[in-house]
Amino acid sequence: MFIRQSDLFKELDEQTMTEVSKIMVEESYKNGDLIYTEKDRAERFYILWEGRVKLSIGTGAEIDYTVSKRGEIFGWSSLVDRAKYTARAQCVEPTKVYGIDKDKIEKILSNHPDAGRRERTARYFCELVDFCADVGGRFMVVGSPKQRNVLPGVTMEQAWEWATGTFGEPVARAAARGVTICLEPLSPAETNFINTAAEAIRFVGQLGSPHFKIILDVKAMSSESKPVPQIIRESWPHFAYFHANDRNLKGPGFGDVDFRPIAASLKEVGYDGYVSVEVFQFEEGAEVIATRSLEYLERTFEV
Repeated sequence: MFIRQSDLFKELDEQTMTEVSKIMVEESYKNGDLIYTEKDRAERFYILWEGRVKLSIGTGAEIDYTVSKRGEIFGWSSLVDRAKYTARAQCVEPTKVYGIDKDKIEKILSNHPDAGRRERTARYFCELVDFCADVGGRFMVVGSPKQRNVLPGVTMEQAWEWATGTFGEPVARAAARGVTICLEPLSPAETNFINTAAEAIRFVGQLGSPHFKIILDVKAMSSESKPVPQIIRESWPHFAYFHANDRNLKGPGFGDVDFRPIAASLKEVGYDGYVSVEVFQFEEGAEVIATRSLEYLERTFEV
């Protein structure tokens, strides 16, 4: 199959390739058609079959690249858990592509019963660590709630053991590259694997590496029985990154979550890292969300 020309698929076994072929959706476009823009949700990536696609970043197309090789993949934002695409993709001649939803392809799970899949997932994580380091990043967040679900017929103990083994090599690579992998505990509404900060701390603690920490997310912590400030105090010094958002899936200050005790707890434990705004509802528009969230956090943290 032509997609084996891509590094992402070249080592897949035949059974997995068959599964991939079932979720590929053929799409055809005319010259000038937009496949996606920076405003679109990054929920699908694409494989070129024929034609050419220009990828542009910036209003004046300050950075651009043309996808022209059969089997070439674009729309990578969907595979690194970005909410929206970082570029716009426009066809420069009649073009045929195959689209694959990220939620479907990422069924290659870290706690999958197939050892071969777990090995490929570990290599994939290693490549993501390298990418993070190559572009100057220091933190890599692992969320992917549905992709880490415990499958039917698999016990929680088995999933825990398999997932632990999967992270061994990527964490070692992270230490070598100066990157910290941050595992994100998420609510039971999103996944059935690692739902609380305490569970996440117990999981990352097995590897005993300062380059394997957790990330705390206000939306996710709001699903726990404990108050968010208490979770922060109990989780220190095991978290290395922090997501500021409201339980309503919007930015800080857009809902009823009071960030003043949250800010006080972060200061109390001595956290001096990033507080990153992560939202899932975009009705107000990117500029309004960013501006109001920043203003609210500056007031709350007394910056």
